Amino acid sequence: VLACSSRVLYALIVRVSCQVYGSTALMEASANGNEGCVQLLLEAGATVNDTEVSLERAFTQAHATCASKPWASPSSAIASHQVDGWAALHFAAYNGRLAIAKRLLQGGADPSTRNKDGKTALDYARERGNSEVVALLAC
Repeated sequence: VLACSSRVLYALIVRVSCQVYGSTALMEASANGNEGCVQLLLEAGATVNDTEVSLERAFTQAHATCASKPWASPSSAIASHQVDGWAALHFAAYNGRLAIAKRLLQGGADPSTRNKDGKTALDYARERGNSEVVALLAC
């Protein structure tokens, strides 16, 4: 049986880890080293390149956009409110989770994804001295 932490399960159920930051269950599992959960989420079709968004700001903006421009898509308003813009691979690289980084890459993670600061997962792996993850992402 593959164990998942209660926080990851909560994020899976409600798709967010708290009211302000919209991190996905895959992000939570990647950050916390829950390899079994990562595997299950990828097999279930989790979107591997999603990034964090501020749900409070995003939905307020999406509502305002749709109210003033009914033809506009709320998804662009939501996408424009990235908090840090980290994807699951950023979390895995930052925390030195080699096995999880491998799974994410096999699941289609884009190692060139940049966050709000313009950093990739490789940048964080280098900064944190996670040499095995650096070797994986530098290929």
